[in-house]
Amino acid sequence: MKGLSHIYRPDLLQKDILCFYMVLMSIQIIALEGMEISLVKAGAMAFSFPILFCLLTRSRRDMTVFFLAIVYWMVLICCSLMSSSVVSWDRIIYRAMFLSTFICHYYIIRTGTVEVSFVQKLFAFIVCAYGVTFILQCFFFVIGIREMPLINLSGAMTMGGGIKANCLAIEPSHAARILAFVYWGYISLTEMVKGREMSIVEHYKENPYVTVSFWMTMLFMGSSTAILGAAIVGVHFFKKRLEIYLFAVLACILFMSIDFHIETIDRLKKVIEAFLSDDTVTTLKNTESSGGSRIAPIINTFTQLDVTSLQTWIGKGSDNIRTHSAMWTTQRIGDINDFGLITYICSLIFVFKCCIRQFFCLETLLFAILLGFAIGSLHTCWCGMMVFTAIKYYKELYKYNTSSS
Repeated sequence: MKGLSHIYRPDLLQKDILCFYMVLMSIQIIALEGMEISLVKAGAMAFSFPILFCLLTRSRRDMTVFFLAIVYWMVLICCSLMSSSVVSWDRIIYRAMFLSTFICHYYIIRTGTVEVSFVQKLFAFIVCAYGVTFILQCFFFVIGIREMPLINLSGAMTMGGGIKANCLAIEPSHAARILAFVYWGYISLTEMVKGREMSIVEHYKENPYVTVSFWMTMLFMGSSTAILGAAIVGVHFFKKRLEIYLFAVLACILFMSIDFHIETIDRLKKVIEAFLSDDTVTTLKNTESSGGSRIAPIINTFTQLDVTSLQTWIGKGSDNIRTHSAMWTTQRIGDINDFGLITYICSLIFVFKCCIRQFFCLETLLFAILLGFAIGSLHTCWCGMMVFTAIKYYKELYKYNTSSS
């Protein structure tokens, strides 16, 4: 038995599980997982149920996250049963798989056996992997190869014929969200270890590969979402300098009057113009349908939500079919249309109690702008929640250790 104890080390096994699920939620290899729901992810997440059982039975743990997840899931089920005679149990079970996987990550992080340096290196590895893949995809695109499953090159191009690099995700917007979450996690943990905020130059000197990989990929991957994600992360470096904000305002004004013939910038201009118009949703639909289809539900939630209707509170049911036209007219934030406002409120309680350390922080900004202030059944969303959980735990631990000493 003594010999076996050297072979089986629970702390190493937990690190392996943490690493596996973090990477799983950060990438999607098209050749292996396809462009739709990944059976690889579904199978791996199914194993999270026995893992979670072992984590809960091995030692006493804070049951808050487990309790809130159960409440959220049960409310989701109740609203589905009340709103429609047909219940899509596959959707509900799929959501439970994401919740179970997240709780495993949450408990492993909070065992205290995973050093902050390990998570920091894991985040750095993911960012660099995206950077290397981006360079490879650009190289093969330039020499005329538009699709190559080996490096996840999907063949997506901009209107002008340039590359839309999806890197290690199924599309550029997914890659942009993941990179923004993971790089922000790396920045937060690095500055926590250093004990102070660092400039972008200091981060470059600390780890040039991570810094270059992030900014190079985000700025040149051909995604408007990437520009937004980079801008949000950039707020951290310039928040103390008012002149930067004034410069940004002037730059936006210039963007409105100058035609750059760069698709990413032109799309951002169309979004800004739409917000300044009399009918934002209609203008977005006519000028920027791709990004607008993600923005319209947020606008609809604030302008058309009828809190006196029972359907608003319990939803239309898990079998509700989302059409393209509904995205512009009736779709709301997150799952409000399907599972109701009650379920959505429960999801926000879950997020801000278990994942985000405080309301006024950059994590909230990332959650609002890149995820539409909602969780769902996309791995990009749960990648963000895992990163936010790590930031929350290690910052709380650092604050406690600092105050104790």
